[in-house]
Amino acid sequence: MFLSNNSSTSHLNEISRLIELSEECILCTCWLDLEALDLIESFVEKRKSASKVQIYSDGRKMHVSEAVRMRLKSNPDIEHFYAKRGKRLHSKIYYFSTGDSYSAIIGSANLTGRGLSRNDEFSAVISGNKSSNEHQELIDYLTKIKSSLKSNSPKVV
Repeated sequence: MFLSNNSSTSHLNEISRLIELSEECILCTCWLDLEALDLIESFVEKRKSASKVQIYSDGRKMHVSEAVRMRLKSNPDIEHFYAKRGKRLHSKIYYFSTGDSYSAIIGSANLTGRGLSRNDEFSAVISGNKSSNEHQELIDYLTKIKSSLKSNSPKVV
C-alpha cells in the first residue's frame, strides 16, 4: 500500500490508526513539531499496550524545538531519543508491531503537522511476519540508529 496526503489514506490517518493498535511503536523522523504531537498524542493515550511509544529524532533545535523536547519529557507514554551533537538523523520510518506481525511506513513524511497532513508526501507501507528477513533487516537498522542516540527521558533515581 502507498500513502499520500492527497488521498483518503493520509499519513496522519494511517500512523494514528497503527499507533493505537500496536504493542510496539517506534517513530523515527528528522523533524518533529508540536502540531504533530497535538495530532498523535490522543492515539498514544488510547493504546492498550504497556510499552511506551519510542520517538527517534534529529538532535538539532531547528528540527526539534526545546518546547517539543520538554513536552515529550513530560509525557509518561513516550520515550524520546535524539541524535547526538555532530550526527544527523534523516530517516523517516514508522514501525509498529503486534504479536507476530509488523507494519512499517517508510517514505518522505516527517512527524510534523505539515508532513502528516498537508505536504505532498509519499510513503510505502510494508507489513509481514516478524520471522521474515525483511523484518530482521528493519529491526537491525532501527537498533543501530537507537544505539547512536541520546535519551531525552527523565532520569530515574
